[in-house]
Amino acid sequence: EAVEATRSSFLRQYENGRKTWLELLNIQREVAVLSFDLAQIQNDELILSLRVAALIGGLDQLAGIEAL
Repeated sequence: EAVEATRSSFLRQYENGRKTWLELLNIQREVAVLSFDLAQIQNDELILSLRVAALIGGLDQLAGIEAL
């Protein structure tokens, strides 16, 4: 959210002539990189959660495996 707010601020400053096109493109790139990083972290969290669930038998019922 903070990065998005910064991007919006840079866009307003560009429109008012206070920031250059290059500065605006750089902040856009930073937002894209951070969005990708966030998606990667969320994916890693999901994978690790599923691994833990599998190790403790939390996925057995979903797979149709009966507990002994």
